[in-house]
Amino acid sequence: GGVVDAAAGKTPIAPGSYVSIYGSNLTENYTDSVTYAPYALPLTLDGVTVSFDVPSAKISVPGHLTFVSPGQVNVQVPWELQGQTSAQVKVTLYGYSYGNVVSVPLADTAPAFFDIGGGIAAARDQNGAVVTAANPVKRGQVVSLFMNGLGPVTNGPASGEFASTTALTYTKAQDTAVTIGGQPAQVLFTGLAPSFPGLYQVNAIVPTGISAGTVPISLTIAGATTKPLTLPVN
Repeated sequence: GGVVDAAAGKTPIAPGSYVSIYGSNLTENYTDSVTYAPYALPLTLDGVTVSFDVPSAKISVPGHLTFVSPGQVNVQVPWELQGQTSAQVKVTLYGYSYGNVVSVPLADTAPAFFDIGGGIAAARDQNGAVVTAANPVKRGQVVSLFMNGLGPVTNGPASGEFASTTALTYTKAQDTAVTIGGQPAQVLFTGLAPSFPGLYQVNAIVPTGISAGTVPISLTIAGATTKPLTLPVN
């Protein structure tokens, strides 16, 4: 069924971020997930493991799992794959039942907003409340955007480990540009969301000069641009 970016639903995929693997018989009729906590994500969940291999570079590393089911497995792409152009991905059940090998293109940066539904970008307002059509973010206030694929970070955690809650982890690329409602937004922070493994966070100020409503939002970093989604603004 494919191996795609968990936020964008397409390739390429980026090291450190999340992918969704679609197929059949990926578990023995189990559905299970991991609650985010300050612990490393597991390498095995209900007998499922995922491997990422780059034979030409002699790289073979496991993925850290967040969700498994018969038709879908979600996993963090190992940070160790940075700089590679493709990887061979394989799901194994109980250590001996091997799935087919899928070759997937890689890019160090492949930005994408997570979607809470209806094409609305995953975000929280400056009070920590989720931004929805019923709770739009106010113009002139800070909005925190939650994303996939923003690329390498400085002093980042190991694969599967959560980002520090005491010292911010920044993206190495510091050219992040956010556009909200057709106008540039001032970017305050681009890095990993504290206490989450592999989840990126971008803090920006919603422009005051835009119209209220559900407006388009996009982001560009290291020359790569997201698929535009929307953001409710008041």
